Amino acid sequence: MFGMVGSLINIGIIATLLHLTNNAYIYSLTFKDLYLNFSIKEIFLFAIIICTIDTISSLTFINVRNESQLYFILFGEGTLNNAVCVLLYKIVSRIDETSKNYH
Repeated sequence: MFGMVGSLINIGIIATLLHLTNNAYIYSLTFKDLYLNFSIKEIFLFAIIICTIDTISSLTFINVRNESQLYFILFGEGTLNNAVCVLLYKIVSRIDETSKNYH
């Protein structure tokens, strides 16, 4: 449950912050010769990729022999987190932004 809900909340927060900074033209101020304007699809795909890494990276700091229960809880949550992110990535990557048929 925490893997699915946590993934969705994490993706929502990151995508919202990226969308706000994209609309504030912060990227065009940072790179003076390059104007970056990301689409909603690109923002969501980046947020999904970033969210897949968070739990698995924390497993490197836990010793399996000393704290096996914590390790397996985090491993299970990370696996479910990655499964949700893979499904969302496949769904979002198939969305065609040029199509205006929303019927």
